[in-house]
Amino acid sequence: MGWADLRKHLLLWILGVGGIVVSVAVILMLKDRLDELGRTNATQEVLQRLAAAAPASPSGPPRPEEVRRRELTRVARSVVPPEYFQNGRIYDAWNRELRVTFSRLGGVEFRSAGPDGRFDTADDLTATAR
Repeated sequence: MGWADLRKHLLLWILGVGGIVVSVAVILMLKDRLDELGRTNATQEVLQRLAAAAPASPSGPPRPEEVRRRELTRVARSVVPPEYFQNGRIYDAWNRELRVTFSRLGGVEFRSAGPDGRFDTADDLTATAR
């Protein structure tokens, strides 16, 4: 076997191994992306369930936030899967606590920080009950 043949075999071997490495990298990237999409979808479902089941605001003076939080905790226990509700707190699929904001007019906003874990960025997930 001459030097030219050796170079050809070495190049084919490198391309073969490189192809495997690239394939594995692509598969891992796709897995991570699918995992992120799954978490996003699961969190969005939790937010929608909470918004749909949030206690309606009765007419009259607004109830104190503490009372509204207790009511929400009771409702969340029944509509949110157990893995998203622990110790009276509601979590997203990244295991981070949701932000719950009550408005003076009786509405409530549920917010997940989303994949980046920071609130008030473009990837936040929200649902609102009025």
